[in-house]
Amino acid sequence: MQHFDGDYVEWVLERLGRAPGQSADRGAPASVAAVMAHLRVSVERSMGRIPQEPFRGSWFSVHVLGPLALGGLVPLPGDGERPEDPSGGQEGREGETAALKAVLEEYLALVQADELPPTTHPLYGPLDVAGWERFHLRHFEHHLARLGV
Repeated sequence: MQHFDGDYVEWVLERLGRAPGQSADRGAPASVAAVMAHLRVSVERSMGRIPQEPFRGSWFSVHVLGPLALGGLVPLPGDGERPEDPSGGQEGREGETAALKAVLEEYLALVQADELPPTTHPLYGPLDVAGWERFHLRHFEHHLARLGV
């Protein structure tokens, strides 16, 4: 099983560096910078760094859909919040790459120190460190696949 660790982070950043400037998928954010901003915000939320989205789940989403989605048995729902496209050409992309890398390094340091605060996913409910790891792996792979990398 893949782990959300330093090696994975480096691999993700390398793949994002190879991604074309625009996503071919109509449902995905338009630019790689927008995808990176979206992923960064989701990691910051899991760290409790920015306000949590209100819980909109149910017993079904927490006890049935969550385990199936985080286990890779069903696709992730595609209705998450998306930030504005930072674009700005290559400068925007480089800035988002640096910001994403910094947040991921901070997240990994909190996990390593066993200091990640418990937070609630807006659909899947309370997640522990292992739950957030599964979520981030699935979420990152979902968007990387949509970018074709």
